[in-house]
Amino acid sequence: MMAAVALALLLALSTASAQAAGDMGCPDSASRLPSDSQGLVFTPTSFLLHPHCVALNGGANPQLGGVASVATPYTDAEHGALPLSSFGWDKCGLTCLDRRSLNVSGAGRVVSLTLNDNPIETVTPGAFAGMTALRVLNMFRTHLDLEDHRWLAALPGLTELDLLDNRVPAIRAHTFQHQGELEYLSLIGNLITLIEPGGFSGLDALATLYFRRNRLSRIPTAALQNAPMLRELHLGQNRITGIFAGDFS
Repeated sequence: MMAAVALALLLALSTASAQAAGDMGCPDSASRLPSDSQGLVFTPTSFLLHPHCVALNGGANPQLGGVASVATPYTDAEHGALPLSSFGWDKCGLTCLDRRSLNVSGAGRVVSLTLNDNPIETVTPGAFAGMTALRVLNMFRTHLDLEDHRWLAALPGLTELDLLDNRVPAIRAHTFQHQGELEYLSLIGNLITLIEPGGFSGLDALATLYFRRNRLSRIPTAALQNAPMLRELHLGQNRITGIFAGDFS
């Protein structure tokens, strides 16, 4: 009886800790990949693709020119850990990302990650915890809106972030406050009508910014003042009808 009570208390405390951290994880009903890190495969290009995604993609990874990812072990007894640089989970049916979704051996050495063409609506704050080497993140054509952007705090080393064709309606203040090393940001093809004055605060190294195909009605002057290194700004195919004195001051 006491053991049962102790177990119940432990579970309650664990749940409370998770709630306090703001990272409850994805519901069990969410589409997710198997968490078996030994199931990962690699190719000579060091591009990893989970076998579950290989099956969903008809046995081939389109990013490798249609060449199927061969089932070579990610680690072997003779050579130990194999080189790891890029990691792809494209078209895997993911709807939610949490710590378990990206819980793979060697995640701390991944430099480039693609999660394109997944219907991802939720990214929990701890989803990218441990991916300390990540520099390039591509999430094309997902369902992200960035209203909850706490997950970006785990990725201070990003230099490139591409969120092409998502569902972002606005850039809130401090969204990118932890991305001091980010040099390239693309939000092409979103639904953005508003960039708050502090929307680009923290982007001290940003050099290239793509905002094409959004719904901006004027130049986001106040926000741009927080990107002192900006050299390229792409605002085509918005709803901007005029440029006024001081817009780029």
